Amino acid sequence: ANAFFDWAKVPAELRSPKLPYASSLCLFSLRDGEVLLTGSEDERNCFYLFELPRCWWKFFCFQLRWRGKRVCLSVVPMGFVLSVGIIQMLERRMASLAGLDQAHELLPARPLPPLEKTIYSIYIDNYDDFVKVDEENLDQYVGKMSKFQEAIRAVKEGLNIPLNEKKRLTGATEFDILGAHCDGDLIGVKPRKRMLLMLT
Repeated sequence: ANAFFDWAKVPAELRSPKLPYASSLCLFSLRDGEVLLTGSEDERNCFYLFELPRCWWKFFCFQLRWRGKRVCLSVVPMGFVLSVGIIQMLERRMASLAGLDQAHELLPARPLPPLEKTIYSIYIDNYDDFVKVDEENLDQYVGKMSKFQEAIRAVKEGLNIPLNEKKRLTGATEFDILGAHCDGDLIGVKPRKRMLLMLT
């Protein structure tokens, strides 16, 4: 299907979906007495959840017929060049329905949003929010969902999107996201990887 598209007519947000990366998280700076918490949601099998418009199906027909009929893939297929961009647009739409402010999305091409409010990132089907809290108020946040995480969960559950319970984080001070490890103080590669990098 990738060969059938006139790439000059494909919108930039589909060609280049501006995914956040681990290096974006390394911009965080915490003062003494501050802790960074996160809440995460992850979908199950996101590439097979969303149906493409019917006019696209002809591009995803299989060569072999089944019982004499043409069979095609009707969902956003993994491996299709535009799949990530399509899903990223859908995820941003759901974030908008949940009331998340797009100005607070963590993106690689712009500075870190102000941490006075929760900021968030969307990497394909992964939603992660980040909030800076004072150590003395930590107990009221640890292990609890932020209102933004609750909102995005409600939107996805309302659309019958299956979420991955095993990958969920709620008010976590230590976490691994997008290849970055946070131990409560520092965000970067995992300590073991850090040591290997220093040795090489």
